[in-house]
Amino acid sequence: MTLNTRGISMPAMTLLGRRKDGSPIYNIAGGAPQPGEPGAAGEPVVVVPAAVVEPPAPVPAEARFTAEDIQKARSEEKDKLYKRLQTVEDQNKQFLSEIEAQRKAREEAQAEEERKRQEAQAQAKRQAEEDLSAKDLFAVKEQEWNSRFEQLEREREQERVLFAKEQEFNNLQSYIQRRVGEETNEIAPELLDFVGGNSPEEVEASIATVKAKTQAILESVQQAAIQQRATMRGVSPTGYSTTGPMDSDPGTKSYSLSDLRDLPMSEYAKIRGQLGVGQTAQNQRGLYS
Repeated sequence: MTLNTRGISMPAMTLLGRRKDGSPIYNIAGGAPQPGEPGAAGEPVVVVPAAVVEPPAPVPAEARFTAEDIQKARSEEKDKLYKRLQTVEDQNKQFLSEIEAQRKAREEAQAEEERKRQEAQAQAKRQAEEDLSAKDLFAVKEQEWNSRFEQLEREREQERVLFAKEQEFNNLQSYIQRRVGEETNEIAPELLDFVGGNSPEEVEASIATVKAKTQAILESVQQAAIQQRATMRGVSPTGYSTTGPMDSDPGTKSYSLSDLRDLPMSEYAKIRGQLGVGQTAQNQRGLYS
């Protein structure tokens, strides 16, 4: 018996296959070929080596870690991380310190350059004055004094112009306030901001315009009240009556813009129905409030 390439036991001289020319292929048995067996009469025999079966590699044991090992590993990693963070922080501090030192050095250098420049200018001026003759020096000083005097004159003239302009502005504001106070009974409070101008004439023109608008608004409110009273009239036994609630009430009176504006709210609440404003008053809220 022999083993084939797969490690299977096979009897000696088992036919394994044939070649391209048709000659048989047998397995090899131990010892010399027997009579009648292939290879005994000089026939070629193909040797098929048996496969070597290697034992399976041992499986390594699975590593097991305890809670203490895990905690220790975490502590080590934290220590490493803290050290790296501390290193980075130290580097940043050193970097900022170097930048601050460079800034101070640069500012000191600039200050020193400015000091040297001013000192050089002063020295050059002193040297130029020493080089000039007394006559030339007097001419230069006189020119400087004239320039300074002209500058002071320009400044004083500017102050005088500004003072006159400010006085004119204040006078105009006082005029506007006085005229508004005089015409306050003829102007709706909501239109007071439209009174103004650059001169008393323009102020008067704006007052006239605002008074006209106030009168138009008042007439519009009164017309709306009349129309609403007309819609509220009933049918009299003899037909339509030409008198309304205001006409039949002997205590009815007409109110001017000033009266309506100064009327206390308690009194106004009593005559709202007589005025017949209703929803119209709600729509016009804010006109005299």
